[in-house]
Formats: sequence, C-alpha cells, structure tokens
Amino acid sequence: MAQNDTLWYNTNWKKVASKSEASFFRPPFVVAKDVFKVKDYYMSWNIQISATSKYADKDF
Repeated sequence: MAQNDTLWYNTNWKKVASKSEASFFRPPFVVAKDVFKVKDYYMSWNIQISATSKYADKDF
C-alpha cells in the first residue's frame, strides 16, 4: 500500500494529525522502478533526509 497523503510528525517523530502540530513532514512517495523515493522536510521546506526503500508500508 503506497502513501497517498502527506504525513505530519512532531519533534519526537511521532505522527500527528495536522500541519499545525508538526515539526517535520513527508509528502507522498515517488515511485521509481522497484523503489520508493522518500523525502522528509522541515516545515521550512528544507530537506531533512532523502532516502530510498523497497517497502512502501514501513515508517522510516
């Protein structure tokens, strides 16, 4: 199951329900061949991490 919505995280990397509670966010994955390209951002849109994964259902 692929991620379709933006995920929001607080300062402890716990998922939160809304953007107003978040310190970080993860837009939907980009699928490239057999891997998922994952990018996490600070709320300022500066990149926090860029990674690839074989698994769409894992939280990184």
